[in-house]
Amino acid sequence: MGQVEKETHPYSYDPFAQLLKEVDTSFVKRVPQPVHTVVDVGCGTGAVIQHLFEEGKIEAPFTITGFDIDSDGLEKAEENLSRFRKEVQGDLQLKLQDAEEPWRRIPSSSWELVTCLNMIHLLDNPLNVFGEAYRLLQKDGSLLVSSAYEERSYPEGTERFWGTIVAQARKTLRKRGSTDIPSPKNLFRL
Repeated sequence: MGQVEKETHPYSYDPFAQLLKEVDTSFVKRVPQPVHTVVDVGCGTGAVIQHLFEEGKIEAPFTITGFDIDSDGLEKAEENLSRFRKEVQGDLQLKLQDAEEPWRRIPSSSWELVTCLNMIHLLDNPLNVFGEAYRLLQKDGSLLVSSAYEERSYPEGTERFWGTIVAQARKTLRKRGSTDIPSPKNLFRL
């Protein structure tokens, strides 16, 4: 018998993962200058940190703290980021921690970049995380936040802003040759 080709369900994770990669890369490119200090909230498998390195947005010596509630994700992050540890000098710490726990051990006003990409929708109180991020950032620091999910993914009153971001992400994917881009309503179902 011949091999049966795997059918891709219209709501499968694969196209969504490609969209997230494009969105993450787009956000990372907006970091105004290379940084030395980064806190990645909900670092998962280390994709955002990896994009920061690949786009030349992290310079040695660096201090990066990434944390996530998923131990399997952190294990994968260690694997994914091992080559960067060997190539450049710096301190890269990945911690098992809930994003909504107080981040008391992370020094205030000493970080150039805080990222919260593709995870805000998972939080019960995202505004607490924004408050902690503000506490961590230096005066001219940057906060990167994104989510492709509708519920609880943006502070009240900013719906139009987030709609614009999703529309721009879809437009960018079209420009780069993607032809099968899920509509925002379909993304919300995921």
